[in-house]
Amino acid sequence: VTLKAISDGVRIPDGLLLAYPAIDLTQAVTSSRFLFHNDFIVPHHFLQLCREAYIPLKGDLKDPFLSPLYAPDDMLKKLPSELYIMSSGIDPLLDDTTRFLYRLKELGLSVSYKRYDFLPHGFWNFGSLLPTAYESVKECSVILNQILDRVTKNNTAKQGPVLEKSPGTKIDDEMSMRFDINGQKTS
Repeated sequence: VTLKAISDGVRIPDGLLLAYPAIDLTQAVTSSRFLFHNDFIVPHHFLQLCREAYIPLKGDLKDPFLSPLYAPDDMLKKLPSELYIMSSGIDPLLDDTTRFLYRLKELGLSVSYKRYDFLPHGFWNFGSLLPTAYESVKECSVILNQILDRVTKNNTAKQGPVLEKSPGTKIDDEMSMRFDINGQKTS
């Protein structure tokens, strides 16, 4: 979606947080695809089914809107300055993420990256079962709150308060609170 926004010249997100992204739908043979061919979350045949459901039969698998790994340099250079990527160490898509990171670094982009070595693809879904997955969701919450705080501060500085009280409304400080994944107030 961000690359499409860049291509169309519309406003892009203020930051991106990508988790175990699918960024090369060509399904090139990589060591992670080979090692995790029979992954219990995303086995090879499941990846094939997803790709076939998503892409037209004669679709260009290197189209940057399908496979951002192949996006032109000038497009990637326009990604948001706050770019975060989380990946799992037990994932057929791990090498795709690694290749994308190298591409972004070669372009001089700043990327914050964290790999969870012993978690599978889709680990955010396992927060109630795996303590490390739970911690990753909490980290995600912190990152998103930081992006929102920065955007809110920048918008307030440029154009005044983001929310203004008007007659008959009940906007109070409680509406602007941030909450963690347990529903606890964080600020």
